[in-house]
Amino acid sequence: MICKIKIIGLGPGDVELLSCKGKSYIEKSNLIIGNQRHIESVQSICLLERCVVLNKITEIAEILKNELAYQGENRLVSVIVSGDTGFYSLLDYIMRSIPSKFHENIEVIPAISSFQYMFGKLKKCWHNYLLVSLHGRDLDFIPHLNFSKDGIVMLTDKHNNWKTISKKLIVNNLNDIQVIIGENLSYENEKIYSFKVSQYESYNFSTDTPSVIVLEKRSERCAHI
Repeated sequence: MICKIKIIGLGPGDVELLSCKGKSYIEKSNLIIGNQRHIESVQSICLLERCVVLNKITEIAEILKNELAYQGENRLVSVIVSGDTGFYSLLDYIMRSIPSKFHENIEVIPAISSFQYMFGKLKKCWHNYLLVSLHGRDLDFIPHLNFSKDGIVMLTDKHNNWKTISKKLIVNNLNDIQVIIGENLSYENEKIYSFKVSQYESYNFSTDTPSVIVLEKRSERCAHI
């Protein structure tokens, strides 16, 4: 018996942004693993009875170890992860949790990240921006912003939201920064906002939705949607 594990990047969320290879594996899989949002995103291309929704990240290690130890027919297991498989991804935890002798059974199929999608919507290249994740972690992003050429792009959460970020910019006298917020990227309710940070108090966007936030330093502005 051989168990093949495919770690598949979902991209920003819309199933249409899956790679053809990733989509094909999901359709053929005996088991599809992901969090609630991941499973909801791919339910149109797989059978729900084959899906397992993760309540905790640590559950994935036990599930995969059991699959690898199974002594029956060949199995194909797909693990759905957010965005780019190589940027603050579940991939790292999986590779550390699975014994090295099974690593040859694992294949990684990347997808575009939410920040790549965001810059596509802005019709702009991102090679002069630094990438920072504030999703589930506290980090002083000001040095990164100061060091960058054009600005930084950040993955955020409810705690590190556009309002707390704007306040920190003001405290550090960075009043000319342009803030660009991308919410629910690739979904039907996608929204992209842009404002000068000195005017942030005039806005009342949601602070509950994890977002991609671009802090732009240059006077040349994006082609906003």
